[in-house]
Amino acid sequence: MDRELRDGAERLIELPDDLRAARVARQAVADTLEQWGVGDRVDEALLAVSEVAGNAARHGRPPIDLHLSLADGRVTISVADHDAACVGPPPPEAALADEGAESGRGLALVDAVADEWGCCTRQGRKQVWFALSTSAP
Repeated sequence: MDRELRDGAERLIELPDDLRAARVARQAVADTLEQWGVGDRVDEALLAVSEVAGNAARHGRPPIDLHLSLADGRVTISVADHDAACVGPPPPEAALADEGAESGRGLALVDAVADEWGCCTRQGRKQVWFALSTSAP
């Protein structure tokens, strides 16, 4: 498949509204990036989508949707739910979280692996997104 056919590609998947969301999101992202031929950032994409989808399942309100798009050498992945409250960048102390803590580092991981990320509210839905540049031809 040549670049012109992939550029502008999109995929939308409804995720389960329970803790399976992260697993389903990872599989969908892996399959889609392979299909689009942009697997050079798959590890970063899988880590980030696990965190974002897991957060939506734990803290958001269903339905939860996963959206992937490819344009101009950049993959953008977002997860939307019906909780209108957005999150901001992780606080600097997130990297220094207590070793025994079981949570609280997810968005710091997204910040570390994504080229950029953010949160916005559209039509009453929170959307957390991240973007990764690719080296696809």
